[in-house]
Amino acid sequence: MLAAIVEEASGQTYERFLARHLFAPAGMDQTGYVLTRWPRHLVAVEYDSKGRSKGRPFDHPWAADGPYWNLRGNGGMLSTAQDMLRWHRALLGDEDLPARAREKLFQPRVREPESGNSYGYDWSIRAPALSPGTTAATTGRWGS
Repeated sequence: MLAAIVEEASGQTYERFLARHLFAPAGMDQTGYVLTRWPRHLVAVEYDSKGRSKGRPFDHPWAADGPYWNLRGNGGMLSTAQDMLRWHRALLGDEDLPARAREKLFQPRVREPESGNSYGYDWSIRAPALSPGTTAATTGRWGS
């Protein structure tokens, strides 16, 4: 739903908005659905829990501008290891994401009973709040 709101409010596609306002400031030019023209051999193959190949993300039905709305805004984006490192660095610094916004991003919101961790805005948080020793891991799926 947030992706649809971003598109309506900005007048841009969700991918174009992210590329301009999040990825470009972080130096990420190899992240997106379709803006980056991915050579097939460079995209990771997805596997299920039994190790069976499910193909590459774009092997599944997609709209012309990326995944259908069941994935848009919650996954389906492709990236490289280098861009993931740039994203990590952007999240650590104050230039792209102010400290107050980062605190909200990593704030535990919902307890995950199966792991004992908490969920917070697409992050699995292992501690009551961001403090020394806190671990935050993305729950998103990224191919490289």
